[in-house]
Amino acid sequence: MSCFPISSQSLVSFKCFSVQASSSTPKDELPARIGFLGLGIMGSPMAQNLIKAGCDVTVWNRTTSKCDPLISLGAKYKSSPEEVAASCDVTFAMLADPESAAEVACGNHGAAGGMSPGKGYVDVSTVDVATSTLISSRIKSTWSTIFGGSSFRLKKASRRRTANFPHCR
Repeated sequence: MSCFPISSQSLVSFKCFSVQASSSTPKDELPARIGFLGLGIMGSPMAQNLIKAGCDVTVWNRTTSKCDPLISLGAKYKSSPEEVAASCDVTFAMLADPESAAEVACGNHGAAGGMSPGKGYVDVSTVDVATSTLISSRIKSTWSTIFGGSSFRLKKASRRRTANFPHCR
């Protein structure tokens, strides 16, 4: 089960759902637009499962060709993390190291530039506490909601369609 922010006037609440590849969840129960930044071992299978479940998914990756298989399944592509965050209700970030995670979130054309009140940023990148604090502070400064979770064991869970994000900050 995953939680996503749903904006209602000036109040942010959370709507939870479970994604199954069978698309058995009605579309009106799914977040409207989901972004994925980082399409490696975890990000690509998770995005693929969401597409198969009927979600509207937008993707970005530093190596653009990694987006192609997801685009062929129906994902949209944006040319920067900022554009992904601006066009989505919730954006997942799954980067391999602290430098990449900070650059994608906070750098020039980073996701924070596209965040606004009512949006959510789910960061499960492989980072240290200092980087997590930096990213969290920058996202919160946009009046958006940030969720964080350990990437521990998510690799296998993302392939099995059982990944969840129980940690919120």
